[in-house]
Amino acid sequence: MENEESALACKQCGATFAPGATKPRIENDRYEFAKLAPEDKEKDLVTLLTCTTPTMADFIVSELEGADLPASSPDSLRMLSGPFELDQVYKYRVQIAPEHYEAAKEFLSAEASEPTQGETG
Repeated sequence: MENEESALACKQCGATFAPGATKPRIENDRYEFAKLAPEDKEKDLVTLLTCTTPTMADFIVSELEGADLPASSPDSLRMLSGPFELDQVYKYRVQIAPEHYEAAKEFLSAEASEPTQGETG
């Protein structure tokens, strides 16, 4: 989504970013990474984190894939597929292979601590 130079948040997804930034900044305190249990290491995919909007989940998937960490957001089309539970409406999982879990977590944590384009200080 293209936003005005002075915007403090994305018009589409509400993600915050510095004025002049070209992409939303991922805030480390904004997400709680899912815990990876020993039995999860045998699964094909595990949940890395949960987002409140499908747009933010898709953004994070895109960032991970750009870092050669294949990811998916299986819940992005959930509301189009029929009946759903109201308590699940605002939960959009970002999933990744267990062997990439630590690298993805490290990548997103580093991404959150780096200033985006246009940020000073």
